[in-house]
Amino acid sequence: MAALVAAALEPERPLPEGKEGDWARGLREANDGKPLKFGVFYSGFWATPDSLQFCFEPKIKTPTLHYLGSLDTVVDESRSQALIDRCEEPLVMVHPGGHHVPVNKEWGMPLAGFIKQHAEEKELKADL
Repeated sequence: MAALVAAALEPERPLPEGKEGDWARGLREANDGKPLKFGVFYSGFWATPDSLQFCFEPKIKTPTLHYLGSLDTVVDESRSQALIDRCEEPLVMVHPGGHHVPVNKEWGMPLAGFIKQHAEEKELKADL
């Protein structure tokens, strides 16, 4: 779901006409046409319905951090990899657990650094 939102909010991404693109137009309007600064995906996967493929082609430009559990039995690794392959310059963290959000410091620190990097990067560009 987060990947769909990130993609839909990218202003340069063309949206389908009619009902198939209405949800994305609504998101853009609600967010004043601004893209997300970044996306963090836990056990994320590629959504395969044809009506959503506009979200993945072209690749998602929003900076993304993907957390995958090496023992995840809910989301197949190939589906997660398919999402990663549809993002530009994704950062991928593989934790030794299943389908859950890792909370220890070892996995939280990369998240904090990623958020800090992308939040500050956008603020600096806005000040120039």
